[in-house]
Amino acid sequence: MYEQAQLKARNGLLPFTEEEYCFWEDHWVLSAQKLQHWESLTDLARVDQDSDLLLECAWRLSDWGSADREMIETNINRVAGIPTPRRKTFEAFTSLLKAHLAREPPNEFVRILDEAQQVSLRKWVSLPAQITAAHLPLLQMFQQTVELGEAAQVFDSLSMTNQANLEMRVNTDLKQIFQTWRDRLPNFWDDIMVWSDLLAWRQHVFQSVTRVYVPLIPPGETATYGFRGYHETAWMINRFGEVARRHGLLDVCSVALNKIYALPNIEISEAFLKLREQALCFFQKPDKFNDGLENISTTNLMYFAPNQKAEFLTLKGMFISRLGQNEDANAEFAHAIQMDMTLPKAWAEWGRFNDKLYLERPEVSGSGPPDPKPGEARLTDEQWALSYARDRALLASSAVSCYLQAAGLYNIHKSRGLLLRVLWLLGLDDSNNTIAKAFDNYKGDLVIWYWITLIPQLILSLSHREAKQARLLIIRIAKMFPQVSYKLSDPLTIRRYSTISAYLVKISVMSSASISIAEPLLPNALRKPKQPVRMATQL
Repeated sequence: MYEQAQLKARNGLLPFTEEEYCFWEDHWVLSAQKLQHWESLTDLARVDQDSDLLLECAWRLSDWGSADREMIETNINRVAGIPTPRRKTFEAFTSLLKAHLAREPPNEFVRILDEAQQVSLRKWVSLPAQITAAHLPLLQMFQQTVELGEAAQVFDSLSMTNQANLEMRVNTDLKQIFQTWRDRLPNFWDDIMVWSDLLAWRQHVFQSVTRVYVPLIPPGETATYGFRGYHETAWMINRFGEVARRHGLLDVCSVALNKIYALPNIEISEAFLKLREQALCFFQKPDKFNDGLENISTTNLMYFAPNQKAEFLTLKGMFISRLGQNEDANAEFAHAIQMDMTLPKAWAEWGRFNDKLYLERPEVSGSGPPDPKPGEARLTDEQWALSYARDRALLASSAVSCYLQAAGLYNIHKSRGLLLRVLWLLGLDDSNNTIAKAFDNYKGDLVIWYWITLIPQLILSLSHREAKQARLLIIRIAKMFPQVSYKLSDPLTIRRYSTISAYLVKISVMSSASISIAEPLLPNALRKPKQPVRMATQL
């Protein structure tokens, strides 16, 4: 949009002011950065002689330890007169590389890093005391300075590494630092530029590790510790690709994941994550369903674990379902469950598949009974209506069974949405209680903890068709979490319910002692009749 506005302005088709044109250009640059179009931005920066933008592009595209270092140092010197946290970061990393290549103590690096911290702190104290969006880039810079200090330890270890102590250096010096980096990630909802910068920075460190370690790997060595740089790069790219996909930047995700193909050695788990993210990208593009299905079908699953194979089969079933091939999709979901019965994603997707079929099928058949098979009598209209309704209810019953299995296996926040769907389907049960029987026959974990957030829905359900199941769940909640019963038996809480039925719901979750105390508050017509007490001699 911004590019089209600039083109129309240049061709005289759109009136504009200088401020408007600068606004379009700035936002075009920002959009190109979020879309990771760094090659185009490099050309623009060279034309405009924008050293800051050139450094940002080089941060993503160039190898700072190679021949590009001279160009990078030239641009750093151009902007060195006005120090900023970002410029000091580039200068500190350049100094660290110089010290590493010259095998000298990084004294200059320590000085520049201290200056970067001071500049960041001065900017921080100049901002309001209340945390705002303006503080976030500085928090990112503080993390960058911390990781620069840890990178100095990495380079110090690299300078002392040889073929004899290679494995020891990997497992003692680098393992702890890189594990800390894996744990120290931005939030997935943070701006994609934060993730892009982190990926670029860590890739520089991993490239330096690879340049030192790979030549030291003995010929014929089967251990993979010498490829730690490649493994960490693949792990970071997969995290970036996942975040880009969740942000809706599907092209950015695909381009990033394709870079893993250039790595000569990656772990099986990272190869699986890459293929899964690619499949999920295809799944969000309706015109790419066939490409996604082909990508999954041609994947060699021989080296993957059973749970990974089951997840691929689940993805395959999802694609086939979207293409309208319901029987084949049902077979793939069943195959996935057979491969790994403890995979919650397979159960959840199979449940959603049956749920979708249930919703797509109308309540009343629009056609008459089908033609009978040879030797069978033709169904009457009444028999066909009953058979049709039973088959439709069985779909909902299957969905409830799958949702309960998935919720019990997840046992995390993802369970709540599935349980809410179970409660909704129970309210659509038929006269034969087909859906309720699926709930009653479930013998797994009901994850009562996650039903607590659905107490208002359970209370309302006591006056509907699913009352039996709702009452069971409320009693289970009261037994496992008595503090909930105490809150619901509070008189102030009782007054908030205007109807007697709602109050009775509250009573149902109390213990037997609570019921005996609260029962006198009920109208006589609603009290339980007292059973006559029999003497032992009468029994």
